Amino acid sequence: MKEPLSEYLPIIVFLVVAIVLGFVSILFIFVDLKIAFLFPRAVAFSEMSMMVLLAILTVGFAYEWKKGGPEGE
Repeated sequence: MKEPLSEYLPIIVFLVVAIVLGFVSILFIFVDLKIAFLFPRAVAFSEMSMMVLLAILTVGFAYEWKKGGPEGE
């Protein structure tokens, strides 16, 4: 006799894979947008202001990483 939930296993696996891929793709778009905003600034501003901007972004990234990112409190 089969377990009642064993029939739903393929659907559960599909949903888990879809959620994981959706999360990785949203993270990719988020990081890609931040990088896309750096290119016009690199052309418009001097090298020193770009270094300051990159330093601010790096400090912000480190702070978010320390706090646990989106899952943090």
